[in-house]
Amino acid sequence: MMSDAVRKIRNNVESYLRPRAPTLCPNGLILELVALSTIESCLNDFATRISVEVTGDHGVTLRDNGRGMRLDPDRGSTISHAEEALTTIYPVHIDHPQLMTALGDWLWQDRGSLGPVVANALSESFVLTSFRQGQRWVQHFECGVARSPAEPQGTTNDSGTEIRLVADRTVFGRAAFDIEALQSKLNELTSVFPKLDLEYHQSGL
Repeated sequence: MMSDAVRKIRNNVESYLRPRAPTLCPNGLILELVALSTIESCLNDFATRISVEVTGDHGVTLRDNGRGMRLDPDRGSTISHAEEALTTIYPVHIDHPQLMTALGDWLWQDRGSLGPVVANALSESFVLTSFRQGQRWVQHFECGVARSPAEPQGTTNDSGTEIRLVADRTVFGRAAFDIEALQSKLNELTSVFPKLDLEYHQSGL
């Protein structure tokens, strides 16, 4: 069942997608998720690496080596923390004004982050893999709707989060990722956070 937050985002894409652009472009799906991984990196010394691989006109895989998204429910919730964050407005609140200002200048402006729900809502396929506390968990979404609960997929020595998404072509039409603009924004980010190990690759283009 589609959540109210996902429905609102899909019905008013221009109001939620960052950065604002003259034409609708799925770059913002990548940039929002990279910004959230950057927060993880800045708050945890071990979380230093983010990789972005654009796979074709509408696909991308993002991976970081942070803690991995939590799969246990928040207090009072019946769904996992990850599913909650991916299907509801989940603003970022951290006591780090310098970091929030830097990411605001880079992407959010004065609106702040609504969490990963925007990227999920505007993806026809969104697969979350969380490597956390020795366990590998996977959950599948389509257009912001969970198609299965989070399922354990065995043990792992890794930590972090991997997201594989395909931007929703019913939303973006033929508009593909703007590679030049995307690389420019990622380069801006590494100039602001020089300790961040941000890798960019592309394939199938």
